[in-house]
Amino acid sequence: MQDKAFGPEKMVHPSRAHRGRAETSGPFPVEPRADEGVLQGRDEALLSLAQENGIIAAIGRIISSTPNIEKVYERFAEEVKKLIPFDRLAVNLNDLGRGLIVNAYAAGIAVSGRQPGDLIPLAGSLNERILHTRESFLIQSEDGEEVAKNFPSLLSTFQAGFRSLLSVPLIASDEVIGALHFRSIQPKAYAPNHVRLAEGVAAQIAGAIALARLLAQRKSAEMALKKSEEEARRLAQENAVMAEIGRIICSTLDIESVYQRFSETVRKLIRFDRLAINIIEPDSRTFSIPYVWGTEIPGRRANDSIPLAGTAAEEVFRTRSSLLMRKEDRGEFARRFPGLLPILNGGIQSFLMVPLVSQDRVIGVLNVLSAQESSYTWEDLNLAEKVGDQIAGAIASSQIFAKHHQALKALKESEEKYRLLIQNSSEAIFIAQDGVIKFPNIQTQKMLGYSAEELVTIPFVAHIHEDDRQVVVERHRKRIQGLKAPNTYSFRIKNRQGKELWAEINAVLIEWEGRPATLNFVRDMTEQKKLEAQFLQAQKMEAVGQLAGGIAHDFNNLLTIINTHSELALMELKEWDPLREKFEAIHRAGEKAADLTRKLLAFSRHQVGAMKVIDLNRIVEDLEKMLHRVIGEDIQLTTFFSKDLGHIKADPGQIEHTLLNLVVNARDAMPSGGRLEIKTVNVQVDEENPHPPGIKRGDYVMLSVTDTGVGMNPEVQERIFEPFFTTKEKGKGTGLGLSTVYGIIKQTGGHIWVSSEPGKGTTFEIYFPRVDEPLPESQKATSPGILGGGRETILIVEDEEGVRKLTRKILSRQGYKILEASSGGDALLLCEQWSEPIHLILSDVVMPGINGPELARRLQALSPGVKVLFMSGYADQAIFQSGILEEKASFIQKPFSARDLVEKIREVIGNC
Repeated sequence: MQDKAFGPEKMVHPSRAHRGRAETSGPFPVEPRADEGVLQGRDEALLSLAQENGIIAAIGRIISSTPNIEKVYERFAEEVKKLIPFDRLAVNLNDLGRGLIVNAYAAGIAVSGRQPGDLIPLAGSLNERILHTRESFLIQSEDGEEVAKNFPSLLSTFQAGFRSLLSVPLIASDEVIGALHFRSIQPKAYAPNHVRLAEGVAAQIAGAIALARLLAQRKSAEMALKKSEEEARRLAQENAVMAEIGRIICSTLDIESVYQRFSETVRKLIRFDRLAINIIEPDSRTFSIPYVWGTEIPGRRANDSIPLAGTAAEEVFRTRSSLLMRKEDRGEFARRFPGLLPILNGGIQSFLMVPLVSQDRVIGVLNVLSAQESSYTWEDLNLAEKVGDQIAGAIASSQIFAKHHQALKALKESEEKYRLLIQNSSEAIFIAQDGVIKFPNIQTQKMLGYSAEELVTIPFVAHIHEDDRQVVVERHRKRIQGLKAPNTYSFRIKNRQGKELWAEINAVLIEWEGRPATLNFVRDMTEQKKLEAQFLQAQKMEAVGQLAGGIAHDFNNLLTIINTHSELALMELKEWDPLREKFEAIHRAGEKAADLTRKLLAFSRHQVGAMKVIDLNRIVEDLEKMLHRVIGEDIQLTTFFSKDLGHIKADPGQIEHTLLNLVVNARDAMPSGGRLEIKTVNVQVDEENPHPPGIKRGDYVMLSVTDTGVGMNPEVQERIFEPFFTTKEKGKGTGLGLSTVYGIIKQTGGHIWVSSEPGKGTTFEIYFPRVDEPLPESQKATSPGILGGGRETILIVEDEEGVRKLTRKILSRQGYKILEASSGGDALLLCEQWSEPIHLILSDVVMPGINGPELARRLQALSPGVKVLFMSGYADQAIFQSGILEEKASFIQKPFSARDLVEKIREVIGNC
């Protein structure tokens, strides 16, 4: 021990004090002559030593009685105080690693900054001097400045009132582990003996501290080992659960099954009362709940769709960070996330929310919720993130699978739609490759008459008409080679039955099974070709009709002059006059020529008839007897009349003429006899019954004439309605019979259809538009009388001079006052200058400049009471377009006889 003196007092090292005493051979020195006082002192010393030994022994028992160093400190202090007086006892332990002193124990008067658990810097402290010197220190002084100067760290102790300080090292295993400090407020409280005792008990308590440390280290090691074992078990369990989750995810693509087993497995790691999975829908800013296990929460049920705004899920989605809510966070979370209220109100007290991330994209949120307060730790959150990573992969895979499945389903549906479209297409669709037809649809098989299996064995060219084969093959070759070739063109094909069909193909170059091929769309054009031929034939017939009508117009003007002059001559010639026979021949020839022009006009639809509502059954019945005489006895005539037959509007005479023409043709087609059938029937033409081609939809009355004669080939059928076309021998037909029929039918707005094959007879079907009008009352027949006349004034307007003069001559002979004009303009000028009334205007229809209808309107404006009679040898379309040929209009057809003209004029003047 170092001696430290402050003033007159000195600190004495105990070992030096011990060495200053008289040495003896033992604890009890023997002196032969001791007086009574010496013996008494010896006894007291022995008693004191015995007491010291007893206390030290007690301390030893205390130390050995318990490994709890805190309990040892308390009892140790009690026993030590019996040996060494102190007002404060402290145990300070060195923490060399941190350069600190730990106040391990203190008893007695408290000193600021020196309480148990306080940490004191080692540097500059008394403990540091003891650490380096391994010696005890005894400081007894009342000079604070001196203490502060030599021991700055003891200033607070001195200021606390302590005047005697004894500090001894705590040495264990030859290591200074700290110091034992005795403090007393009494000056010079400690003697060298106290130093010796302090060092002794310090050695005892140092051993106890070392033992306690060893036991603490062992316990810490055991606890660390236990913790390590527990952590290992936890990690093993965690890894096992993770592996199990992985097996669950890999075992099936059924995400619903994965969800159920996943929640059961996660429950082995993290306790929860509810587990829910949210899937984020960024486009709609919502999240769905595909799976829930546990506590039910209103508004947060499975398959619900929730707005993302204001929810904790939105925060997780936005920040890609997890959330942990415990009891103390409840208020803040409720304020930050209003969307949490249904969950908080549903009894949830704490929860974990972790993002489900796949391919660096948040696809959802895993929710682990508990009804217990502060149920989760950060370790639980870490676990939740790990299992979240696993289920996120499964969800992403299921979404990909679902999209793939949906795409496959859509593709399958699309393929099925296209298959249905292709298979049910009205066009033949197929692929041509390697010279054969592949993948033919149903229409292809129907058109060609072969099955799909048969078509792949038959060369494609075998289906093409011989005359078109080279062109089709060459175009197909160019297309396959990528050369320029028409995509769309027509050609003829032959089906299995040998029937010739017209086809229009649209071919496209494609790649089929890795090689060039053509995708072909083929439309059956056979019916369209027939319709086109019929249309061309109709156009030709229309052109021929216009030509025939023009010719007839000129002939009628000439025939009017010839026939009327011959008629007037015959009226003047006597029966015995030699010229009469010549004029009769001229008149007969003129009448035949007039009949011929009427037929031409009927063909061209320029022959105007008396259109009226008629009963077709009655017309046929009235003609039946005559028809029997026409056809002869070797032809059997059968008639079939439909009951409740509708009415038609036509000229009865023209209908009779039509039927007679058809019957005569049928008779001529059956030179060896046969059967002839005439039938009437009501017919409705619509989308379901479009026959015959080209006819408008509507209600019709059909008249059919069918024979069992020689029939006609297609070439003859195309020309039968042409004027002057005939298959009869020369001199046995004019070729105007069927052309007249054609014109009459078209004039009524009807349609005629012929069906015939060589050797199988012929059927004519005539479709008359049905009218919903009653039959008119029968007209009374007028008796022939003497050719009459009158005194009225008639204005003749005719551009043909011969006709005009002839007409003037006829009417003048009958007493009429005649005015004449060669044009509409002359007629208007004459009327303006004529002061007397004009009773009738007899006007040609077609004239240069102002035509007949226009002239009539102007003259009737000047003279409202004037009557009008139109005449024409060629009723051009202007007649029909102007509407003058309505039933109230008066009309006489050229050529006309003198009697016809006079009677018609008398009728108009008298009836108007």
